[in-house]
Amino acid sequence: AGMGVAEVATEVAGMFVGRDTNIQNVLRSQFDESFEDFDSPEDPTPLTPHPTEAGCHVLELYHGPSGSAADVWAGPMSALLRFQMKRRRGRLTAIIPAASPRALRAWRPLLGEAEEGWESHVAAFALLPVTSRNQGEVGEEARSAEHQLFLVADEKQIANVALETALNSKSRRQYGATLLDSSNVGSVVFSLAHIIHAYLKLHPEADKEVSIAVDAGDYTQASAAYYARRMGLPIRRIFVAAPDAGGAESDIALERLPHEFCGRDP
Repeated sequence: AGMGVAEVATEVAGMFVGRDTNIQNVLRSQFDESFEDFDSPEDPTPLTPHPTEAGCHVLELYHGPSGSAADVWAGPMSALLRFQMKRRRGRLTAIIPAASPRALRAWRPLLGEAEEGWESHVAAFALLPVTSRNQGEVGEEARSAEHQLFLVADEKQIANVALETALNSKSRRQYGATLLDSSNVGSVVFSLAHIIHAYLKLHPEADKEVSIAVDAGDYTQASAAYYARRMGLPIRRIFVAAPDAGGAESDIALERLPHEFCGRDP
């Protein structure tokens, strides 16, 4: 109780990178910085009472630089990737499918404000619809990526191209390729941190059950809620409202659940 989002994110990330005090301090500082462009850096994801439903609260995920839910995990994940690359002296090929140049704002901590020497560790490929270029929408965010590829494709098709490239075993081994979107498990890790933080705001003693409802198509949050329950958070039910055609994100994220239900058998 009383922990901020960055502090909770540091604890969650510690499960993957270790709990060495020096590492924790560096990550905490970088996670704090990842929320600096939010409307309220001290409380980047406000939890507000529902105006008509008693006992219901809304976790607001749209106060970041791009106005999308991706901001709440893209910034911390960028910080973690930068930290890991420097620590391991490795290289990263980042493939970022984006519906528009504006969507790349969530990745500014990784793309647009690289520290001296960091540029030699990461190559970023932004996949964008050709309509963005034709309509003159390409701005500073898109140009900050080292390479911009404009495809004659819609958002779902671009996501599929990115997924096929990132999942190619040769691409992963030879170029250190990873997909930076909601299919990356990092998005679930940091969405998990926001859910835990929101729960502790409501119930500091962690003594009451809650149910979580997720809006249409956002299976990243649903996956995060599922893992939060497995970790012991008293979540009774998880509700997901989605259209019949959930899109590429839904298909990718839902694959995590059969994996869990089958005992994580690959």
